[in-house]
Amino acid sequence: MLAPYRTILALPGALAFSGAGLLARVPASMMGLSLILLLFAERGSYALAGQVTAAYVFLAAVVSPFQARLVDRHGQRAVLLPLSLVNLAAKVAMVLAVTSDLPSPFPQLCAAAGGATSPLVGAYARARWSALLGDRPELRAAYALESLVEDLCAVFGPPLATLLATAFSPLVGLVVAIGCGFAGTTLFAVQRRTQPSPKPRGQRAGDPLRVSRLGPVCLTSAGLGLLSGSVNVTVVAFCSEQGAPGLSGLVLGAVAAASVLAALVVGAVALPPHRLVRLAALATAALSVCLPLAATVPSGAVILVGVAVTLLAFTAAPATIAAFTLVERLTPTSRLSEAIAWTTSFLLGGYALGGALAGAVIDHFHTPAAFLIPPTAALATAFFAFLIPTAKSAPTKAPGEKALDTKDVRSAEFD
Repeated sequence: MLAPYRTILALPGALAFSGAGLLARVPASMMGLSLILLLFAERGSYALAGQVTAAYVFLAAVVSPFQARLVDRHGQRAVLLPLSLVNLAAKVAMVLAVTSDLPSPFPQLCAAAGGATSPLVGAYARARWSALLGDRPELRAAYALESLVEDLCAVFGPPLATLLATAFSPLVGLVVAIGCGFAGTTLFAVQRRTQPSPKPRGQRAGDPLRVSRLGPVCLTSAGLGLLSGSVNVTVVAFCSEQGAPGLSGLVLGAVAAASVLAALVVGAVALPPHRLVRLAALATAALSVCLPLAATVPSGAVILVGVAVTLLAFTAAPATIAAFTLVERLTPTSRLSEAIAWTTSFLLGGYALGGALAGAVIDHFHTPAAFLIPPTAALATAFFAFLIPTAKSAPTKAPGEKALDTKDVRSAEFD
């Protein structure tokens, strides 16, 4: 099962940019939970916490496709190095706005600035794999590896954020996340040997992104994001309501561990990606009905909720991996970063909406009611998954597109 991973990691420079990408994606797993814990501790409102985190994620979702278009045109190094500095300044301003008790909408606006300038390292790492591997069968394993990297961050991120929040302060978690993100993005950007060649505007004129092909994948990703965002906020609130706030990080860590296991399995199977995303979406929809039931059990509710969301993660992760694999097959290579960014934007947009909806429901009703959001999102995901075209019905690779010659790629040079 591990043979495909050994093959792709043996490519020159692969370990270097994957490791830097892992470090760059630490903020995604820590910042949201740290913000929620900090804002609730200082303001006592899950609605405000949901709004601030939603502003951060929503602006990242809106801006990232345009950021990726610049990257496709000018190259990853040229865009990411200055962007990482701007993002560092924006996130420092966000922390100051949150900790200085500035009234709304200042925390939301600063969080939006931090999200809008966040480098979409996951999309650029997948674009590097596509440039290295082309249409080789190992590409799915590479995409699964990227999902595994993200899930590893998610495994250690929430428990670390909870540990820092309880032992010191949620502010410490934010500072750690910001520092890791800046260092990781910089290390990723300086590795120019594995980055795809930029495609100026004139070379991209004949490479359209078709809504009929990409749209269903984006909507499927939005449903997955809505499910994940609502679950994260609701789990934190539910554990606090049950008198065990420290368990929220452990539950979210178990969820991420399930995603890691699912990513390892998916990278080694040969199921067509359009069939995989449909089966995974159906399984997620079927399991999601257990979540609101688990939340109503008088005793042992936290354990049952943890089991339910972990099972959901195990089925939802394959759908996410398959969706990104389909993006690579349904779009031309010259627009790949942008296409992945659009898909990621819908995923993040759904995540932001899910967190905001869950926070509002918790504040105005009660926590178990928020567990009705994930089943709704899962059903929508399954519906859109069956609208995704197969790769056979939507060929888009331009003639002459091929992988980089890995003999010409030097190993792990930072120059």
